[in-house]
Amino acid sequence: MKKTLLFILSLVFTMGLATACDDDSGNNNTSECTEGETQNGTTICGLNGEGVFVQSCTDGMWADTTTCTGTDECTNDATQVGETVCNDTGFLIQDCTLGAWVDSANCTVGGCVADATQVGTTVCGLNDEGYFMQLCNAEGTWDDTTECTGTDICENGTTQNGTTVCNETGVFIQDCTNGAWVDSANCTVGGCTEDATQVGTTVCGLNDEGFFVQLCNATGTWDDTAACTGTDICVNGTTQNGTTVCNGTGVLVQDCTLGAWVDSANCTVGGCTEDATQVGSTACGLNLEGFYVQLCNAAGTWDDTAACTGTDVCVNNDTGTDNCGDGHGIQDLLCTGGAWVNDGSCVCTTGYYWDGATCAEAVTIDWCDVQAPKNYSGTVDATEVIYGQVYGLIGGTKVTGSGAFNPAIEAQLCYDDAGTETCMPAAFNPTCSSCGGDNDEYMAPPNFDTAGDYTYYYKFSGDMGNTWTTCDGTFLATITGGSTPTCDLSGYTLQQQNSAQTLVLPAGIVINAGEVLVIGRNTDEASFRTAWLIDSSVTFTYFNATSHGISINGDETFEISDAAMTSVDGPTSAITSGYNMQRTDTAAAAGDAASWIANSDEMTVATPGTFAGTVSGTGHAVITEYSDHTAFANEFVEIYCDK
Repeated sequence: MKKTLLFILSLVFTMGLATACDDDSGNNNTSECTEGETQNGTTICGLNGEGVFVQSCTDGMWADTTTCTGTDECTNDATQVGETVCNDTGFLIQDCTLGAWVDSANCTVGGCVADATQVGTTVCGLNDEGYFMQLCNAEGTWDDTTECTGTDICENGTTQNGTTVCNETGVFIQDCTNGAWVDSANCTVGGCTEDATQVGTTVCGLNDEGFFVQLCNATGTWDDTAACTGTDICVNGTTQNGTTVCNGTGVLVQDCTLGAWVDSANCTVGGCTEDATQVGSTACGLNLEGFYVQLCNAAGTWDDTAACTGTDVCVNNDTGTDNCGDGHGIQDLLCTGGAWVNDGSCVCTTGYYWDGATCAEAVTIDWCDVQAPKNYSGTVDATEVIYGQVYGLIGGTKVTGSGAFNPAIEAQLCYDDAGTETCMPAAFNPTCSSCGGDNDEYMAPPNFDTAGDYTYYYKFSGDMGNTWTTCDGTFLATITGGSTPTCDLSGYTLQQQNSAQTLVLPAGIVINAGEVLVIGRNTDEASFRTAWLIDSSVTFTYFNATSHGISINGDETFEISDAAMTSVDGPTSAITSGYNMQRTDTAAAAGDAASWIANSDEMTVATPGTFAGTVSGTGHAVITEYSDHTAFANEFVEIYCDK
């Protein structure tokens, strides 16, 4: 008895000394050092935990400083508006990747950037192990392509004959495992190879966690052996007395968990060990997803405590709101799986707008008006540019007049024609000579395509087009008929189907009656003329589509629509790869194969820039020729002004 008491007192004394010497600061290293020395410590720091605090030797001990070795400039997965211009008036949104800002393919104006690519969300691949790549179309939205990131070469669970010889005249059968072909032990001749082994299908093991190993016999068939792949050492749910001493003379009872013996908190003497804890069986938590923790009392029995293993922060299906957009917006929340989840939307409060990454403060349109011309006379075939100016503030501070484009400000030139309002986007003028350091200037050509009187004016938005301010000044344009009818193709869309391609023509493309616009796939006019052997005397308007709207590989059709997306002509008859298509009559139905002359020798019969068919005067633009070419960049579509 005296020896036992002496041992206990010695143990208590030793633990007390250990406690008295314990340093729980976590920031200092008590190893000796030379004053003024520095070293990298162990305390994590940096925006993404990529660095450690530098330690300095002070009074012979290492202590953390405020200097961090981390160099990341942003928090991973954060976003911001970058400085790279996209879609004329927007900026690329940047993603924080590996601690650095990287331009994404998404633009603050008009969605993603045309022809950009990204990995999509639609699964593909032989075993759904990949995703379709996406391509940004001309409208700024993502389309799935046929390209898949999946690399599997076979469907899991299928078999095929391999190339490895077995049983002299056979080959091993291959199984598709994880998308790859793997030789099995089965041969196409004589069954399996004698003395080969494989894991069978008969379960074994103390908890049926394994399978009997099979051996191939002399007849080429599999026999179960006594060997089992199972490694469990006990039957789950059983108990035994362990070896860990408790309550002086007892041992901890062990539970068989996942096939292994694990000490429990229960002792063979006096019940459980006082102050031991375990997870009980009484459910708790906001969604009853946890259990109360139990504490062993002095009597050796378990009591529920107030501590709960549940971690849910809300009741499932409850709704709520939270701040977003740097505190200037509200987002809806839904409790899902015990956590608040938002749908990614953020409604900015009054005076702020969503710039693609956060709620930015809107520009207050303090003044705006038409700058020039103020009232004028012109003709329908004349090109006129109308300028408008704006003075804007944020929080009482002027933000216009610097000569730099402000992405928050958008402008529209509008006109009234017999009570119908028509508005068109205006472009920023970086070379304004009359802004006086206070105003920003925008410009746009009016679309007065018929004679008449038009009342015109400007509108400005300081929140990227969410709300608009109509300027006070209204002015009159008196338009008379021009000498030559024209087809104004500004904003027209060329739509290719089968392999979908879209081209939106920019403002200012106008062709006279009887003239043509030739749209080349992806080459300049000089190279196009050389490729098609076009004489210099042949004149036409040329536009390089830069691989938008035209990609001829067979069975493509074409259609043109005006700026309001109303079909003007087409869809045409489908083209065969390597062919040239020429229209016989401008009034002939575009979709009727009889309206076209299909030529297989496109290199010698094509006449880009010259329409040789019958002119019927339909009063609008029509597609008159389209052609493949041995060099794909020279493919083209020809549009004729049939007025």
